[in-house]
Amino acid sequence: MQAYAIMGDNPDQWQLPHHTKYIGVPGKDVEQTVDWPLADRAALLISRYGIDGQRVLADPQLIINAAIHLAGHYRKAGLPIPNALCVYDISEK
Repeated sequence: MQAYAIMGDNPDQWQLPHHTKYIGVPGKDVEQTVDWPLADRAALLISRYGIDGQRVLADPQLIINAAIHLAGHYRKAGLPIPNALCVYDISEK
């Protein structure tokens, strides 16, 4: 569950994986398990335009929470936060 930016009560609701399989391994810092290509893809999928017009389907608040979560990983790694995670008007379709 920790490997996903959007989580729900059951695994069918989990979306936007962005960690390697080593998450949760004792002695492994969660920040060391970020899979950056997956994190970049997750960021694009919650952006206004998505990837080829395809966006993640989730409650707007869950999308905002996911953006904040992903931005935190970039910040902790000292990497620039992708433009895709910038604030946008979630009411726009």
